[in-house]
Amino acid sequence: MRLFEEILSKAGDGGEVGFAGAKAVFLGGRCAALENVRGIYAFTEEEAVFLLARGRVRVAGNGLRIARYGDGDALIEGDVRAVEFEREERA
Repeated sequence: MRLFEEILSKAGDGGEVGFAGAKAVFLGGRCAALENVRGIYAFTEEEAVFLLARGRVRVAGNGLRIARYGDGDALIEGDVRAVEFEREERA
């Protein structure tokens, strides 16, 4: 995916996480890029929660903003402090 390649090429301090077919790349305090996003569940300047096929991903930080969103991808800019995946509970 070109978005991840672009971000990782500029990466200094960051990481990459995969979960249930989704992927998140985050750069220490600057941004988080998400792949295979199905929708936005909630958004504030401190927290962004996105829906995945089988769960959610939560991005926490300060001064967050959605820089790009579409075609299953999202780019969150701001002081990103944490990226957490939550698996959907099935009955």
